[in-house]
Amino acid sequence: MNMNGRKLPQEIEDALCRDIRTRIEIQKGMAENTQMVLELELGISLKTIYAIEHGHYDALSPRKVSARIMHEVRRRRQIYNLGKEALQGYTVDALCERYNLGSTSIEKRIRLVKDQMMHELARRNVA
Repeated sequence: MNMNGRKLPQEIEDALCRDIRTRIEIQKGMAENTQMVLELELGISLKTIYAIEHGHYDALSPRKVSARIMHEVRRRRQIYNLGKEALQGYTVDALCERYNLGSTSIEKRIRLVKDQMMHELARRNVA
């Protein structure tokens, strides 16, 4: 239902669900590339990740981090930053404005779509 309590037309409802799924996929991609995840996966500190990401890692000092890991940090943090940029079009506020709905309605739909995605995943895993 929209802000006036009327049911949304099916094509708008479908478009909203697609946008919410896109939002969830972007967030998932970002979550896989956070500094904390890289710290655990690559075995380097957050300080080192930050320094590599911002170009402050001293290339003249004896390498404590291999070139492969430095490349991986840069690549994955770039993915994170691109996701952060892309997510701007899918924030709750952006969806509210795009579909003329209140934030509570959008947040409820986000929960419903997440639940639906979890059920689909569970069904696929069982099959």
